[in-house]
Amino acid sequence: MGEGFVKRIFGIKFLLCINAYLIIFFKLLLSKGLSRNEILSGIAFGTSVMILGDGVSSLAVDRWGPKRPIILAGVVQAISLGVLAYAKNYSDLILFELLMGVSFPVIYGADSKWLRFHGQGASGIERANQMAFWSAQFASAVVGVLAQNFGVWVCLGNGFLFLMGSLFASVTPDVVPSRTVREKFLPIELHRVLSLLRFGALMGASSLPYWYAQSQIPIWSGSSISTFSVFQVVLAVLPLIGCIWNPKPKHAVVIFSFAVVVFLVSSWANYPVGIFVSLVVAIITRGAISVFSRTTPLASARADAPIATWNFLLNGTAKMVQSVFIYLLIR
Repeated sequence: MGEGFVKRIFGIKFLLCINAYLIIFFKLLLSKGLSRNEILSGIAFGTSVMILGDGVSSLAVDRWGPKRPIILAGVVQAISLGVLAYAKNYSDLILFELLMGVSFPVIYGADSKWLRFHGQGASGIERANQMAFWSAQFASAVVGVLAQNFGVWVCLGNGFLFLMGSLFASVTPDVVPSRTVREKFLPIELHRVLSLLRFGALMGASSLPYWYAQSQIPIWSGSSISTFSVFQVVLAVLPLIGCIWNPKPKHAVVIFSFAVVVFLVSSWANYPVGIFVSLVVAIITRGAISVFSRTTPLASARADAPIATWNFLLNGTAKMVQSVFIYLLIR
């Protein structure tokens, strides 16, 4: 397994993380008569379901390898976007969130498991892995804004890319744990678990400025297609900047915390400039947080360790925090 193998994994990650449908998500559902609170409620429900999907898929990846779970997940993701494309009411939204919730998290953890067997250091390989993710978000934004008036086709096209990711996974060599690893109880290290929970909470908190901005963009842009497009591309570029910037963890946390304080004060004082600037800073910092939150607690993990399960603790905590804050945002 050489450089070509790593590039293939990044390619699969890129295809399965393309989410151009998110760019038109609010706009599409609002046009079908759903309210902003119904959409946010659906997102919160989907985030909660992702925790269950992430847990089950992570255990499957650590026990049987990443290949089969990723193939199945890609197919279910594609089906879920078919549901979203023709959604007509809140029940359809919940069905979409259910299907996407159990399938979308599979690539997280499975990709790390695949890549760690390549033998490269955790920090370098995971940073490149996050670059693949944020590059997919940027591509999603560009496609989404160019095709924003064709919501159904965006969903169906995105679903086709998920199927392509599943197809590429089917012809990629699997990484099956050794018999001894599969048969023994997945090891739990208290210090690592606490570290994963801490970084997971930080990741969850750092995602809130993004979702707040997404919920407000239809309001900010009004009927202006060009303004909507600019906002979406900027939202995709900002975390990528943070990923490239890669500051020290302590610095990133301080900057993010300061941005949140500025946002709250500016919102209370109804000061638009402060709101926009603080959101920009917070979303940039989110990209940096996503990198070191994965590299720091997993830096010393061996290739045969339950990496996918540890990623579940990280991502599951992040999603729990995100769900709580979204429910609070609705209220």
